[in-house]
Amino acid sequence: MMGFTKDKFDSAQMTKMLRRFMGEVPLSSAFKPCLIPAYDISQQAAYHFDSLLATQEQYSNFPIWQVAQATASAPVYFEPMVVQAQDGSRRTLIDGGIFRRRAEAFITATRSFDNDASMYCGLHFRKVEF
Repeated sequence: MMGFTKDKFDSAQMTKMLRRFMGEVPLSSAFKPCLIPAYDISQQAAYHFDSLLATQEQYSNFPIWQVAQATASAPVYFEPMVVQAQDGSRRTLIDGGIFRRRAEAFITATRSFDNDASMYCGLHFRKVEF
């Protein structure tokens, strides 16, 4: 029954480590455009942290440590992450891998960033025409 009644790992330790190394740096400060998948369990829908949108809209600008924890919060292993944007709005998110496959994410990113996809740990992809 392990994992069905209690999360396998303590999220507090991950929070402590991420805050220590990342501080309160906002997503809008990313050096490269980032599109990071998560899943909003309140809305039952995909959610993407978008660094370009975060530079324009406070409701999309979150501390990077919260983004990292949300996208790593795999069910059974960690509890869902409640993130809070600069405008005070909140979302309850889990790991984006629950709904998004890498190929789909690549296509989404290349369309979002004018075919300049730099995502998933800074990987660089060649330009792809659609």
